[in-house]
Order: sequence, then C-alpha cells, then structure tokens
Amino acid sequence: EGELEIEVEGAISRLNQHQGLEIPPSAAHQVFNRSTNEAHFLAVAYPAAKGIENFVLRQARESGVKLSPNAREI
Repeated sequence: EGELEIEVEGAISRLNQHQGLEIPPSAAHQVFNRSTNEAHFLAVAYPAAKGIENFVLRQARESGVKLSPNAREI
C-alpha cells in the first residue's frame, strides 16, 4: 500500500507497492511517507545486525509510527 521515498547516501528512490530496494550495509538511509495515505513496508536485515531489531522498534515507537501488533523486542 502507499508510496515511500527512501534516501540512501543522498540518492532518493520512490517505491510503490510490491517494489523493493537493497540498501548496502552501513549506508546512511531514511524512509519518508510524503503522502497522506498509509504506507506499509518490510525491512529485512541480512545477515542479521546484532541489536538492530530493538533499535528500529524503539525509534519507530518514539516517532509515533504505527507498528504491527506482532512487532516485539527480542
């Protein structure tokens, strides 16, 4: 659903439903929803970055992002 803007090292990509983007390890990046519609996305870290899951959840909660009921710290 929705459309997202993802900035990776200063380059901006616009993603629509069912599109993806690979972000290199340690690349500076941010995600924006510039529309008034909800946007949903899935982030996969591989290989797993130690502690990244909890960091992302804390950042999302502090920003007021609506999380899935299944989101949990590990």
